[in-house]
Amino acid sequence: MITLIQQLKSSILENRKGKIGLFCPYSVEELIDAAGFQPVRLIPGRSELQLANGYLPSNFCSYLRHIVDSALRGELKDLSAIVFNHSCDGARRTFDVFDHYIGDIPAQFIDVPKAGDELSVSYFRKQLVLFRAFLEKLRGEAITDESLSRSIVRYNWNRELLRRLYRCSASQLQNLGASDLMLILDLNMSIPKDQANKVLEEVCVECELSDDTLSAVSAGGRKRVFISGNMFDSLPLFDFIEECGGLVVGDDFCFGGRYGQMETAEEGEPLTALAKGYLNRVPCGRMKNNTDRFEFLLDEIERTDARGIIYTSLKFCDHFLVDYPALKELLDGKGIPSLFLEGEYFSFAAGQVKTRVEAFLEML
Repeated sequence: MITLIQQLKSSILENRKGKIGLFCPYSVEELIDAAGFQPVRLIPGRSELQLANGYLPSNFCSYLRHIVDSALRGELKDLSAIVFNHSCDGARRTFDVFDHYIGDIPAQFIDVPKAGDELSVSYFRKQLVLFRAFLEKLRGEAITDESLSRSIVRYNWNRELLRRLYRCSASQLQNLGASDLMLILDLNMSIPKDQANKVLEEVCVECELSDDTLSAVSAGGRKRVFISGNMFDSLPLFDFIEECGGLVVGDDFCFGGRYGQMETAEEGEPLTALAKGYLNRVPCGRMKNNTDRFEFLLDEIERTDARGIIYTSLKFCDHFLVDYPALKELLDGKGIPSLFLEGEYFSFAAGQVKTRVEAFLEML
């Protein structure tokens, strides 16, 4: 199954025409899908920064700097457009660079409110009206409410499949490790959702059958850990954990465990339903009710029987860096050990990280 997933991703990523890049889960993919485009998560390739430092300061999110660098070197020009959200000030400044200096890629900015009350939903719906108009102009035809409703159903099913996949306990599966799960999540943000749903359906059936037949299989004494924070695509963190005798039993990454924790109403006016659904999902650190994520984390830690949590953050990421002290205080109060890892997107000291992970697992 995993080999087939790798082959499928490789064949589809060869051509990115008709695709719209995004890097934040608040990008309202249903609208992009309904317009006939394919939303893809931007994951920069491993390379040294060559041009971005001339446009952005060094004390700036390294992930966003790598995206700018890729665009300046012409590596993103085959994308139909890129969507930016006001997820942080760094994202706002990165949009400015694209808008003023990178003219060959259409860019759209969506201002996402920080609350989910009635006024915020009304404002966000107006932002989605503008986004819809941008996509219609890009596509050359209107986005009907019927096509948008079909996209909502398709994405609701995708998130339900992800929730099913995460419910399968990693300790009971011999054919799907944490690294394999990350590969599936990567694929889910790289191919059309109807194709992704077929893959997820097959994986879920296989995992749920394994869950029945392997329920007596233990984790072999491995330490169960939960992962939170930024998702480091360039850091083989899960491999480090497994090599050191650990077992990743869950995560709350933006495009991982937390991505599936949303459902949009399938009845009523679709833009309003999307505005409500996105603003009232399990929040990230930029939202007004950011600490609600902590309750989700505690519930997941209890559900997965995790013995500790590893929290990762990019340098200069205000939201995740500000979140951790409050989260750590909460975890300490409940006797849950935690390890904090911080670094640049492609400049993590892998050996040092592995040593710290190994020491953390030994104390669990």
